[in-house]
Amino acid sequence: MAVLRGEVARRLRLRFPELRREDALEVVDTLFATMARELARGRRIELRGFGSFSLRTRSPLLFRNPKTGQERSIPARRRVVFRPGKGLRRF
Repeated sequence: MAVLRGEVARRLRLRFPELRREDALEVVDTLFATMARELARGRRIELRGFGSFSLRTRSPLLFRNPKTGQERSIPARRRVVFRPGKGLRRF
């Protein structure tokens, strides 16, 4: 089950009742935008007790089409990797 942006904002408002809905949504949007920006810069993100996000680069691959014998390549790619923290591994 995916937790949606609105659900995160709702739970934030339950914890901090003085927050307006718009403010809670802005906090969630700012958090995710900051995380995306830092990952794009190649930085690692660590959330204690939850886990860490980092980028891994996959090397370019060369392959040959078996039908035509033509060589092709797949360019190097970056992907986000999540490693759960101790608190999350218990589940």
